[in-house]
Amino acid sequence: MECDRQMSLAWYITLDTKEPGFDTFVKGKAIAHRGRELNELARALGVRPLDEFVSTNPEQARSFMTEHGVDAGGLKLPGERWFEAAEGLATVEPMLNHLERNMAVARDLGSVQADLVGYSRVLKETQRRGYKWHLAVDF
Repeated sequence: MECDRQMSLAWYITLDTKEPGFDTFVKGKAIAHRGRELNELARALGVRPLDEFVSTNPEQARSFMTEHGVDAGGLKLPGERWFEAAEGLATVEPMLNHLERNMAVARDLGSVQADLVGYSRVLKETQRRGYKWHLAVDF
């Protein structure tokens, strides 16, 4: 069962609008599965790690916990955080540039690179439209 949950884990971009007017879909599975390595890369590049952009709506988190048998009764959950697209691009773009300059590494991280390209596309359009964003986790 643990393996099944890990197999479906994904980090996807959520915007502060329900009708963004453009396609925001990015698989995000490769990034979620290589999170530790990507955090190390971010630190080496001097940029903010992607996992610092993960946030969730407290009521959705409480509902998820309840559905999975966790008593969230008195638990105080942090509020949902939103970020400027430029903050995400300041992480995603250097990571992409690094992978492009280091093709031997990039071949091993091809799916990660594809997710980062998708994140970049979505964040650029998010910035153009003036929305805010965060990463959400899909189990």
